Amino acid sequence: MSNYSKLDKTLHRLFLDRGPLSEFLFQRLLKKSRLKSNSLKLSHIFVTGLPRAGTTAVLNNIYLSQDVGSFLYKFMPFILSPRLAKLFSENLTQEDHSLTERLHKDKIYINSNSPECLDEIFWIKASKDYFESSSIKEDLVRHCTLDAYNYMLTEFANLQNVQRLVIKNNNSHTRLSSLIRYFDSSYFIFLFRDPLFHSKSLLKTHINFLELQKNDPFILEYMNLIGHREFGQNIVPFHYNNQYQSKSKEILDPTNINYWLNQWIETHQWLLKSLFINNNNFYLLSYEKVCMNNQIFLDLCNEINLKHLPINPILTLKNSPKDLDELSFDKNLEEEAYDLYAQLCSLSFYE
Repeated sequence: MSNYSKLDKTLHRLFLDRGPLSEFLFQRLLKKSRLKSNSLKLSHIFVTGLPRAGTTAVLNNIYLSQDVGSFLYKFMPFILSPRLAKLFSENLTQEDHSLTERLHKDKIYINSNSPECLDEIFWIKASKDYFESSSIKEDLVRHCTLDAYNYMLTEFANLQNVQRLVIKNNNSHTRLSSLIRYFDSSYFIFLFRDPLFHSKSLLKTHINFLELQKNDPFILEYMNLIGHREFGQNIVPFHYNNQYQSKSKEILDPTNINYWLNQWIETHQWLLKSLFINNNNFYLLSYEKVCMNNQIFLDLCNEINLKHLPINPILTLKNSPKDLDELSFDKNLEEEAYDLYAQLCSLSFYE
């Protein structure tokens, strides 16, 4: 996005901001879904979890199977209009196939054909107070909204001539109760990581985006347009209970490592108490384990009915004890986190 032209930026603002065009496109999705109230629900694959849990790596490897479609960069900024996305991606744009590293600086390289978390654009329109809330809370989605979302997913599957999509969205873990109930023939994968290394990765990414947005204000604007508020100046925490405001100052400060460790704890405490965690179509997956043993990932691909398994899954582990040397973790939080981590591992797909 740092090399977006003036036209690129104008189109993104026009089709994605809170103006009349994006509202019209969203309302049209609602209307069309009502006209097709008995639309088939395809067997999609949803990948979620906290940011930096390995969700993008799993998304990319599933997408490489060529059995599925996804939301691709080349469909931007027309996510709310599958027909326009098809028209512009096929006929009116020159695709750039050269790979560039993501702004996350995590050695993941992308181009216009890469899948990405772009469906949050839909959820922005579905929530009238999306930007007024000081936190991202558990969301119980109305049936009519789910119908419109299903219609949009089906249209993007048809656009790519596939029978299903793989959809990665970290925010969607807050909607899992509704999504799992509605898409009962789909599969849901929740990634988790070692809490200390995960917290370090979250902190590093937050500081990186603070600097990026300081140097290029459009990066902040772009992240707001697509609903990425996990890092940077527009950061909004995930919030699962009423205790957040009573936390200590360092836990309320996202430049402090204990903010992220506390976020890890709150997220996975909530997950372990959820009603859907034992559903047959829900899979907990440890990123450490799947990196150390690729067969776990291949077994999962079989489980979710991928016909063509990735030949060599690219799942890399970068945990180094030296990365934690200069960080001061709260010992009580650390102990609590590892107790939760053990529980998650005992419920994971490979056990």
